[in-house]
Amino acid sequence: MKTSLGGVLTHRRPIFATTALGVVTAGTVLIGPGAFAARGDDPGSRGANTPNVVHPLRGVNGVQDMKTFRLPTKKDKGHKGTEFRAACGSPVISATPGVARVITGKRVYAWAGPSLVKVYTTKGETTTWYANMESITVEDGQIVQSGDQLGTVGKQGNAEACQLHFQVRDNAGKTLLNPTTWLPANVGKPISDGLLFGNKGFTLVSFNVLGASHTAPGGKNAGMADYDVRDVQQIQKLESVGADVIGLQEFQRKQRADYYNRLKGSFTFFPFEATADTENSILWRQSSFSFVDGGTFAVPYFDGKIRQMPYVQLREKATGRTAWFINVHNPATTRKYKNQRPYRLAAIEAERTLITQLSATGRPVFLTGDLNDIGPAFCPMTREDLTFAAAGGRHEPCQVPFGASIDWIFASGKTAFTSYVKDLSTKGGMSDHPMVIGQAHLAE
Repeated sequence: MKTSLGGVLTHRRPIFATTALGVVTAGTVLIGPGAFAARGDDPGSRGANTPNVVHPLRGVNGVQDMKTFRLPTKKDKGHKGTEFRAACGSPVISATPGVARVITGKRVYAWAGPSLVKVYTTKGETTTWYANMESITVEDGQIVQSGDQLGTVGKQGNAEACQLHFQVRDNAGKTLLNPTTWLPANVGKPISDGLLFGNKGFTLVSFNVLGASHTAPGGKNAGMADYDVRDVQQIQKLESVGADVIGLQEFQRKQRADYYNRLKGSFTFFPFEATADTENSILWRQSSFSFVDGGTFAVPYFDGKIRQMPYVQLREKATGRTAWFINVHNPATTRKYKNQRPYRLAAIEAERTLITQLSATGRPVFLTGDLNDIGPAFCPMTREDLTFAAAGGRHEPCQVPFGASIDWIFASGKTAFTSYVKDLSTKGGMSDHPMVIGQAHLAE
């Protein structure tokens, strides 16, 4: 399918080139790529990670910015980017999410070397250029998340040493930005214009609301407010983050009834029937999405007992594009239910099978859920390049995102994220879980 970028979108996920590093900000506590902190002026040293803007030589030792950018004048043609000196073979990563264009052959500029890579967030908006590279590890038309590897540092074209030539442009390439100042201003933040694949995307949330039975007298969290008080707080939080699609776990029937009474004018609930097993439900904002299809599938829960969990296909009204959404809760090991690891692994395999089946339709697939595992959930879920986490990480060799917990957002197919946060402000009062939030964009 042709896109406005003039090529065919592919969605093979490259190996992440760097370890995700996260930090904590003041105020509302966010851990992960939605938060950043500067440690000095060098953007390469910041605790910033995907899917926010990252330094193109993140994690590479001895990087030197030659600060060669110059705007053209009557007497000087200028210099459109800057050079980062680093060891040949060092990984070059995409500073932003977007679509990679690989320019080769007669179309490439002699100064760039045999290949030039451009990453478009949206045509006419932020675009980054990467040149002088020794090798290219990305395909033309490939969707990349920030932090995905594009190639390796080289000494090609007009390079006088091992280096990366890096440019930043906007306004359809007409406006040149100084990378030396652009990086410190943007690393650790979402792309400034918020546009990816020509759209502003939608806010996807995963949240374990803490079942009403747990805060009732005799419940394990009986010291917390009862569900009806927490429902109000939770709904206010969901509205404050602009949630468009929400995967809720431990969403017991009385909580579903209360949420429904408060939100029925603005959100649709699936399963539709209030008498169904509602503990895993998917909600979507009616002004943002419409229902296309849906169902439930069998997932092993405590001691392997099967529980039906929901999936839906929704159409984004702003773009007309469709995607699948799955919401799950895998069994925890507790005093009552011991050694549930085998059943969690079996649940992961059931979820992988459904993702594979839904991906065969050619539509993106999102999975939200409390998987009650970190590495043992992330590694098999991303195995064989099946999915990637909104929080980052890499699949080969498996390395979980910084600050990862048991609450996840995964995606597969022609999509990418521009922001991700793990909001800890919900813990202790509203629930015993954080709320995880991603800004997702459908590519086609």
